[in-house]
Amino acid sequence: MFDEYLNPPPSVASPVPIAVAPRPVDLIEELLKSSWIDAMQEEIHEFKRLEVWELVPCPNSVMIIKLKWIFKVKQDEFGGVLQNKSRLVPKGYRQEEGINYEESFAFVARIEEIKIFVANTANKNMNIYQMDVKTSFLNGELHEEVYVSQPEGFIDRDNPAYMYKLKKALYGLKQASRAWYDMSSSFLLSQKLSKGAVDPTLFTRKEDTRRSTSGSAQFLGDRLMKSQLIDYGFEFNKTPLYCDNKSAINVCSNNVQDSRSKHIDVRHHFIKEQVKNGEVELYFIWTEYQLADIFTKALSKDRFKFLINKLRMKSMPLETLKSLAEENEE
Repeated sequence: MFDEYLNPPPSVASPVPIAVAPRPVDLIEELLKSSWIDAMQEEIHEFKRLEVWELVPCPNSVMIIKLKWIFKVKQDEFGGVLQNKSRLVPKGYRQEEGINYEESFAFVARIEEIKIFVANTANKNMNIYQMDVKTSFLNGELHEEVYVSQPEGFIDRDNPAYMYKLKKALYGLKQASRAWYDMSSSFLLSQKLSKGAVDPTLFTRKEDTRRSTSGSAQFLGDRLMKSQLIDYGFEFNKTPLYCDNKSAINVCSNNVQDSRSKHIDVRHHFIKEQVKNGEVELYFIWTEYQLADIFTKALSKDRFKFLINKLRMKSMPLETLKSLAEENEE
């Protein structure tokens, strides 16, 4: 009875022929084909529609990044040709940090967050909707000056020696993903969504919210010192905090998340939110000069005396403290 399971008969269904989609190699040769011409013109049209760049005279002493065309054939499950796609990308490997880009990173939604999201949705019997942003990176605004060459096949006849100055990011630039994230993040926050404290790619919104945060504030009696000092004419732009851990400063000042920081409890991200809101600014200080250690660590006698002197505090014997307390009660 198990023969047909151990030795199943051959399938009578005829195999579906798989078509091998051609991929362009030589640009000049492919320009003669209308399908690729249409694909390239569509890409250039998106650049114009989104105002990605402007044609300018070639500046002196600047790096010009060359562009190249990338061709791809979109196929169906049987290997048939669905669409010819072309993308114009810069040779981003020629960029130099500090000249035409500052920071580069790629945000990727953590798989743990996706699993939790799907499980929670299924548990509450909700629907999931998804969308795709066409040419998403072309929406991110650049803050650096980046110049690129005119694309092959689309040279301006009146100004063949001109270059393009980028206003928006292109696929292939080192800062493209960050520019897109900053733009999309600003839009979502403007729609009253809240960014996840642990995963910066997670944005949520609900009508009734309850949130508990923990932090530290200095009080004099029952008055918040910062608020009262403002009444006295002391203006605060950002409250300075001094930290002797560069890694902690980087985590609070940058949205990048990785496997080494995902274990941090959500409540400890309070300071990151204050840095982003402009309430706090972090500064690095060597451990030797970290005055706050006197309140948080068990120190040696010499170290304790050193910090007392730096804080201009005075050490009093127990008898003196009792005497002062009695005088205060009287």
